[in-house]
Amino acid sequence: SASLFPGIGFSIEQSKNDSLNIFNVVSAIAPKLISRNSIGYSGIKFYVIGLFGIDLNGTALRNKNYLVYTPEKIKLILGYRIN
Repeated sequence: SASLFPGIGFSIEQSKNDSLNIFNVVSAIAPKLISRNSIGYSGIKFYVIGLFGIDLNGTALRNKNYLVYTPEKIKLILGYRIN
């Protein structure tokens, strides 16, 4: 199975203005995607499940820079059926 969810990320940061030594609050809204995927096998005695999840986040920084943060999670489950 696979899934893909769109979303909106909101970030607030405090940046220092170099010329006057004043702090400014900068906020940004950026799109994000969340994906959860899995694959599995179920036999008579053994089963295997593989799970993969990724969360694609991004935000615009100053001076035309862009930060992309993508935490990922991978799980592999091996099992034996006890009758």
